[in-house]
Amino acid sequence: MEEYDDLENGPDENGSINLSYNDWDEMPIELFEEYKDRLLTLNLSHNRLLEVSHHLGKLILLKELRISNNVIESIDPCIGNCIRLRKLDVSHNRLREIPNEISRCVLLDTLLLRNNKLTCVTDAISYLPALEILDLRENFHLHNISPKLSSIPCLKSIPCDGNENLEPIIPRSMLTNSDLILWMLKIHHRYIDRIQDLKDNYYGIESMAAELEVKKNDIQRELSKLQNEVEELRVDRPIGYLEWKRQVSNYIERKKQTLKILKSRVFPSEK
Repeated sequence: MEEYDDLENGPDENGSINLSYNDWDEMPIELFEEYKDRLLTLNLSHNRLLEVSHHLGKLILLKELRISNNVIESIDPCIGNCIRLRKLDVSHNRLREIPNEISRCVLLDTLLLRNNKLTCVTDAISYLPALEILDLRENFHLHNISPKLSSIPCLKSIPCDGNENLEPIIPRSMLTNSDLILWMLKIHHRYIDRIQDLKDNYYGIESMAAELEVKKNDIQRELSKLQNEVEELRVDRPIGYLEWKRQVSNYIERKKQTLKILKSRVFPSEK
């Protein structure tokens, strides 16, 4: 078959192999065994691939991977091993997410994700310092884009048209204008950072208040203890004892006088 002829011929003098427009339903193992030391560009677009093989991580020299127009639902995290990858085209597939390991492809400058089933674009992509083009068009389930994308220094193009569920974040009128999208994401990024700072301050103050409340209770207990000790000392002082003795003597003397008066009234004839 023609597709096997293309495979047997291996990469050309530029390190490229084109296996597009065939019936491959999985990536042929020969790519990762026989050609891993000289394969720079791999084109498997317009096939029937269901996934990106976990063997892909062996292609550490790979610079360009074209796998558009397949039925791919997932990309194996091993793609993070392709540290020389510069262009990744996964357009027109069924992807629901991009693995976080993509952040290790620090030379990646073009990431084409048009017409997939992405629901969000995570922070992982924001760690691609060389990224210039991020195509997110026609991901109809896309409802969230990480504001951190605005921190990518080289990012110039980020078309998002065809994603009406982004309306709360990016107005529909901005979806075709990369400059406005990046500006809006930057605004959101600043807002999120400010909210986080306020939360951190709030939790810090709350923690301090809890500590102060504990200290307040400790101090109140200490004060109560000291007050009890002072009261005990006051009673135990000699002057306190003498004052108590004087009061008791006066009380007894008054009682004697009262008793004497009563007796004289009851027995007036007694002298």
